[in-house]
Amino acid sequence: MRKAKAIPGAVDFLNYANSKGVRVFFVSNRDEVQKQATIDNLKNVGFVNVSAENVLLKTNESSKETRRQFILQKYRILFFMGDNLDDHSNVFERKSIADRFAEVDKSKDLFGKRYILLPNAMYGTWENAIYDYKFLPEAQKAEKRVNALELP
Repeated sequence: MRKAKAIPGAVDFLNYANSKGVRVFFVSNRDEVQKQATIDNLKNVGFVNVSAENVLLKTNESSKETRRQFILQKYRILFFMGDNLDDHSNVFERKSIADRFAEVDKSKDLFGKRYILLPNAMYGTWENAIYDYKFLPEAQKAEKRVNALELP
């Protein structure tokens, strides 16, 4: 719909990086049919140097690893910025909650340096691990969320 807003600071930060010669890639799990709308939206909110070459959308799989490897063929990746652990590495993909915690612990020195995690309350796969990546009725989801809480 070309109406998504940018996360505060994202445009300034990435445009600054771009001005210093950093090639910015937008890797999203939006469907490929949304590519032009995505490019238009990114431009509309103020991102510079946005094109079909640096907007990499989902084609066959939701894992972003293939797209990260494609970027690595020509570029050195300085850091990953995203609203989901899966945006940073495939080691987090489709893991149980315990395994995700373990992978975060193993990678803790990368957060804030190589992995920049952005809050996004609108959507994402944060909860999917709680549901074991299954589609469940709302009542079962609510029960699993409550059971996953760690209360003092």
